[in-house]
Amino acid sequence: MYLAYSRNVKNPKYNPLDPDVLLEDALDEENLSSEDRDKITHNAQDFTEKKSINFSNVKIRKIFFNDKKENSDNKTISGKDGKAGGMKPSNRGGKGGGARSKPQLYDISNWSFSYGYNETYIRNPNTEYNKLKNYFGAINYNFNTRPKNITPLKKIKFLRKPSLRIIRDFNFYYMPKQVSFTTDMDRRYNEIKLRNISNPDLVIRPMYDKDFTWNRIYNLKYDLTKTIKIDYSATNTARIDEPIGRIDKDDFDYEEKRDTIWENIKSFGRTTEFHQKINVSYNVPINKILFLNWVNLSLRYSGTYNWLAGPIYRDRDLGNEINNTQRRQGNLNLNFLNLYNKSKYLKALNRKYRRSSRKKPKPKIEHVEFKKENVNLKANIPKTIKHNLKTEDVEIKVLGKNKKEIIGIMQIKNENKVTFKVDKNYKNVNVEIIGRRKAKEDILKKIIDRTVFTLMATKNMSFTYSENMGIILPGYVHSTDYFGLQQPNEKYAPGIPFVFGWNDKNFPNMAAENDWITTDTMLNSQFLNNYGSNLNFKTTIEPVKDFRIDLTASRQYSENVREYWVSDNDGNFKPTNTRTLGNFSMSFSTFRTAFWSIDDDYNSKAFDDFKNNRIIIAERMAKERPRSSKYNPDIIDPETNFPDGYGPNSQDVLLSSFLSAYAGKNAKDFDLDNFPAIPIPNWRINYNGLSKVEFFKKYLKTVNISHAYRCTYNVGGYENSLDFKEEEDGFSYVRNTIDTMGNGNFVPQNLINSVTINEQISPIAGIDITWKNLLSTKFEFKKTRNLTLNFTNNQIIEVRNNEYVFGVGYRFKSLAFNIKVGGSQKQFKSDLNTRIDFSIRDNVTIIRKIEEDQNEATAGQKIITLKVAADYNLGDSFVLRFFIDNVINDPKISNSYRTVNTKVGFSVRFNLINI
Repeated sequence: MYLAYSRNVKNPKYNPLDPDVLLEDALDEENLSSEDRDKITHNAQDFTEKKSINFSNVKIRKIFFNDKKENSDNKTISGKDGKAGGMKPSNRGGKGGGARSKPQLYDISNWSFSYGYNETYIRNPNTEYNKLKNYFGAINYNFNTRPKNITPLKKIKFLRKPSLRIIRDFNFYYMPKQVSFTTDMDRRYNEIKLRNISNPDLVIRPMYDKDFTWNRIYNLKYDLTKTIKIDYSATNTARIDEPIGRIDKDDFDYEEKRDTIWENIKSFGRTTEFHQKINVSYNVPINKILFLNWVNLSLRYSGTYNWLAGPIYRDRDLGNEINNTQRRQGNLNLNFLNLYNKSKYLKALNRKYRRSSRKKPKPKIEHVEFKKENVNLKANIPKTIKHNLKTEDVEIKVLGKNKKEIIGIMQIKNENKVTFKVDKNYKNVNVEIIGRRKAKEDILKKIIDRTVFTLMATKNMSFTYSENMGIILPGYVHSTDYFGLQQPNEKYAPGIPFVFGWNDKNFPNMAAENDWITTDTMLNSQFLNNYGSNLNFKTTIEPVKDFRIDLTASRQYSENVREYWVSDNDGNFKPTNTRTLGNFSMSFSTFRTAFWSIDDDYNSKAFDDFKNNRIIIAERMAKERPRSSKYNPDIIDPETNFPDGYGPNSQDVLLSSFLSAYAGKNAKDFDLDNFPAIPIPNWRINYNGLSKVEFFKKYLKTVNISHAYRCTYNVGGYENSLDFKEEEDGFSYVRNTIDTMGNGNFVPQNLINSVTINEQISPIAGIDITWKNLLSTKFEFKKTRNLTLNFTNNQIIEVRNNEYVFGVGYRFKSLAFNIKVGGSQKQFKSDLNTRIDFSIRDNVTIIRKIEEDQNEATAGQKIITLKVAADYNLGDSFVLRFFIDNVINDPKISNSYRTVNTKVGFSVRFNLINI
């Protein structure tokens, strides 16, 4: 509980109504009565009074005690052994001493209450009174638990087979893990009356500001199973409409106004806003199927619904606004390593070639033997035995008659020969030599193993696909009851699927048919239907150790439909002014043409291919149209030699020709879809295993070789053509620009201002080396190209950029300097880090005019940059830096000048962190 009271009174020195006169002098006038003096003093004061009382989160805690050892006075009592005993927590619901009982839905400890009242009273020379009252009350219910998971099939014997795991692991939870509810009321009442200082005879009426809201918040978290989880939340905001004017207990109509307010409270107020959200996640147990344990699949669904009260008019009803959103997402992960491990051979192969270089496997040892019979040995004369086992790790065993071993002295001559000496003569003995040597690896098997391991290069792969949809419908005439629904007739409005986020393009038709939309012709808000999809793909390939290839692909598409649904005088609805706007982007590849050069006149083979592809694309599009009385694909324009309806500047012809030419593809079989369904992967390659090669280990500490390619195709914005009228055959026969034959190009389905292709090869080749002698070197060659096709002026803008970067650095360890500081010499010892970076960047902007067949450079320059820097630490907090920056800018066009900028200097950096 919190209590507060404060009172603040300010008495001015001068009369507020006459600032040149002291207040004391104004009160000393003889003609003033005591009442007048009190009134002047009262009106001159600046008075503020505040009162407050608050109760926050008041609740009853749930605590259990051992009834046998608890007395009413909460005093210590004696146990059986005579020792002091005390109150002891009970074991109810738990296994150990003192364990709390499990939370229950009906526990009173789930409830909590809050209440607050604040009052402020203000008066001053300009304000007769300002009364502000705030009332706040809240009731909270919060239940949290960890329900037990039920697995009814777990102990069934015949389901213990691994192949039946998906059935055996069936489970569910019998209750939710969280249920919460909050209801709070917040009332604000403000009454202000100003003084009319300039004309006291004209009374200013009091002003009233009232705000009374009621919030109800619901939350539910329920895990149906270990893999299916539901999260639901809803918020309802209502307003308690109070009567106009003052509300005071002293007024004659107070009881009537109070009853009106209570009637509004009993009807739960007037809802002004309702919001609900549901999230459902499902980890599909496909990995529990024996042969699919390398596959992981998860699904997500999220839906929202919003209801917003419309403005209140006296003589018309423009309805309310409802909207919903929906997000569906699927994630698929393929772990090929788990798939390969299903084979013992592949599993062993993977372990063999994935083993760390520090943990080299022990070489395989094979046993070989040599036998020879009827050997004669002479006393004290070494007998030479050639065994040809190609190893010096041998043991010899000589057996005489009756298989008795003969003892002698063996001496190893080389890997193929030994001598054996005995102290007396032996005849017809048997000699057996057993050797151990490193086993030779089968070359053919090694080739096969390496080939198979390379085919196992793909280690993982992931796909993510999501769809986002949403509808905004103005003019909705109904309110909300349960879950945002209301039942005006047999059907629930706006429908159960809609309030949980489901998207239906025909929803406005259904709403109109069920009289859910206002028939007021003054409604001028748009109906919106939004759609977006996003596809991402990623895979990692490791053909050999430390050599990594990352492939990525993406596709984004968005579209929103805008139209007006307004009733005519007969109450009939139909959509008008339908517009479709959208964007598109996807990973693409123009790598085939990336290294095509341009000549001194900026001519480009890719641009020539683009111009030549137009006739091929136009003929293909013409042949796709069915031959009928409306169109004959064999008609050719005599001036352009292009098919009728598909001229050289047709948007559809230009776009497909542009994509096919700069992608380096054959226009005869190139996909004519402006929004391709399948994105083309981009890649990044890294290799850091060179420093592990024996020869380079002596000189190199780390080496990283990299290459990356990224390209995107973007349609920055498009809009549907209002003239496009699709007929039964799927084509529109409406034309636009008039040509010499009296006909024009067919109107495209979507009007596109421009499309772009952004290509980055960064780097084409890059190598970063750290040498063991504290030297570091870096080299990169980068290339970028941006292409923009404008349909408004039929031009291609090409921006090309090539850059070479070379850097070298060296660290001089523990370099000492003597510097004179304050008349004395002070020695500093630290590392001196030096760096030299040199780059050449060559860029040019070319405008290629399609109709005029001209190429013109409008911008461009060659920029040569040299940067030299040296850093030296003067203690823990000071860094002294010397630098030289030289930039040479050599423009390619005549209206610019060559410039050279050089900067030489010192800088001191002060680091506060180390202080």
